[in-house]
Amino acid sequence: MKPSAELAEGAAGAAGCHHVAEDSGLSGTSAIPPSLTHGTGPMFEMVSCIDNQFTPCYISHSVKGCHMQTGYKPQVVKHVFDRDGFVILRGFLDEQEVGEVRENVERYIEEVIPAMPSEQVYYEVPERKETLKQLQKMHTHDPFFEELFVRRLSPLAEVLLDGDVIPTNMQYFNKPPGIGKPTPVHQDGFYFKIKPKEALTMWLALDQVDDENGCIRYVRGAHKQGLREHARTQTLGFSQGLVTFTDEDRRAETTIQAEPGDLSAHHCLMVHRADGNSSGRQRRALGFIYYSARVEEDTAEMEVYQTSLIADLKRQGKI
Repeated sequence: MKPSAELAEGAAGAAGCHHVAEDSGLSGTSAIPPSLTHGTGPMFEMVSCIDNQFTPCYISHSVKGCHMQTGYKPQVVKHVFDRDGFVILRGFLDEQEVGEVRENVERYIEEVIPAMPSEQVYYEVPERKETLKQLQKMHTHDPFFEELFVRRLSPLAEVLLDGDVIPTNMQYFNKPPGIGKPTPVHQDGFYFKIKPKEALTMWLALDQVDDENGCIRYVRGAHKQGLREHARTQTLGFSQGLVTFTDEDRRAETTIQAEPGDLSAHHCLMVHRADGNSSGRQRRALGFIYYSARVEEDTAEMEVYQTSLIADLKRQGKI
């Protein structure tokens, strides 16, 4: 894959940013998979500390093979992830690779959805195909997405979570034109019945994402404040939201606009939300959830929660 040309925001060599990339304290390679530590040059060239963005991304991971280029410093990316709770990797997939993923998403919708359990397929308007909103467990139904999730993105998750990971859930997200609802402010970790809260979500844009069609908003540093109180929402696919969202939270918000192929990764305790889609365009993306292999999951609690939620959604006629 060829390096991305330039970021949407920020400029290469922005003042005050290179000190992070050049920090001698980041030169170690402990806890980084051996396959990611060859060479001396940077994997990701930091462009903006303020926007948490890196470009270019020297990695090739098309469906025909995964090839990690030599010479990069994944520890720099991890430093920003640990510090702020999220990173943005611009141009992670090139135009051809994005097209390949889109084609397989369309194939999946046509061929796989009809055989999926109803609780894994969400529509804004029940049974109206054009309002498809969310898919769960995609990797369990299709080898293309299993390969993308389990093999090709796991090395990055291992860097960010300091060791082996458990690929847990792969999702499709869409905000259909004109009717896509806002995503309530929440922490993914509330849904994850794990201890400790060592997990992350990656989010891969398949369309241009801006203020009109539902960009993500992260609260920088919020992952350091622990798990906050949540309560039930009426938003399909996001059943829990924060009870309080303060002025301080709003001041710390960072709006993430994206181009097709951009990848974000955020900690499971990151406070975030997304706008609705008031435009005439789709807002499609793929989500990838990884747990650290160090966590213990309360499977009984998760089963009780899922069973109750599914029964409630069926009573309401939402699935």
